[in-house]
Amino acid sequence: MSSPEHTPVRTAEADPDAAAGPAPEAGFDLHSYVPTLVVNLANQLWRVGAAFYRENYGVGMVEVRLLLHLDRHAGQTASDIARTAELDKAAVSRGLAALESGGLVRLEKDLRGGGRRRVTLSGKGRRLCHSIAAASLERQAWILGELTPEEVAHLSELLRRLHGRVAHLNDNRNFGAARLNAAPRDGEVLD
Repeated sequence: MSSPEHTPVRTAEADPDAAAGPAPEAGFDLHSYVPTLVVNLANQLWRVGAAFYRENYGVGMVEVRLLLHLDRHAGQTASDIARTAELDKAAVSRGLAALESGGLVRLEKDLRGGGRRRVTLSGKGRRLCHSIAAASLERQAWILGELTPEEVAHLSELLRRLHGRVAHLNDNRNFGAARLNAAPRDGEVLD
């Protein structure tokens, strides 16, 4: 037994569990974990946006993103759109098919060949896009209505900075390395 004056120090050599550090649940609050807050907000915005745009414009969120993107970046291929709009390629393909069947976009063969097709808004698509853009700006103004213009500018800047950092998050493969090394492997039983 140890006395109150002498508490033994746990070291990795003496106690392999010490290398793992404290259990994550000891200090981990999922409700204040920034990535979870951002994802939950994004999911909520996606859900309420999908319902709004589907009900009022007959298009889903992917189609809304495609219309708004094509208004600024006409003539891109589906692969270009997926990369620059940061959308899944399959979602882009399905969304473009829906927009084409609704007469909202035109797909034209790329002159460079290869079976690629360039996408542009039709007149009908451009009118719908501009109507959606106006409604989107009104919705954004309502969402941000509790913030001052300075807070909105600061929030936008913070989100841009975080977006840039997240793009390189997996470049550092040392996150949690001690915990990964201390974690049991498939089929391994720890004493």
